[in-house]
Amino acid sequence: MTAQSTQVGLRERIAGDDAWELAAAEYRRMLEFLRTLGDDDWTRPTDCTAWDVRGMLGHLVGAAEGFASPVELVHQYRLGAKLRKTGEVDGHLPVDGANAVQVRERAGATPLRNSWRGMNARPRRRCAGDAAFAGSRVRSRTMVVASPCGNCSR
Repeated sequence: MTAQSTQVGLRERIAGDDAWELAAAEYRRMLEFLRTLGDDDWTRPTDCTAWDVRGMLGHLVGAAEGFASPVELVHQYRLGAKLRKTGEVDGHLPVDGANAVQVRERAGATPLRNSWRGMNARPRRRCAGDAAFAGSRVRSRTMVVASPCGNCSR
């Protein structure tokens, strides 16, 4: 699997609601792609030489979970810092450690594509019932990994 690049010029900034709709569309496209993978495809190399297809998807799912939950993001960076300190991770940046945690913790998912399928890619506002955001003053939108909290109608 090799990446294709396209030369583009400067583009206008994408507005908030449009960005979330584009993200949801990309999540759907990824799921469609994952449905095409056979058992042998999960161990194929990717352009990120440290990861095969399974590792790449583990990173994508882990990153999405981290961005959707501050608690998960802090977990990934704290454990990643320990892995970097002990030399278990290549790279010197905090994100290198977090990436390693994302891949390691999802390596045994069977099949990992279920994690992607289970993601709720429907944009919605954070609500007070979301445990990770309880008491938060953040009023932005987020992609939520778990299903709605049950305290709201979304």
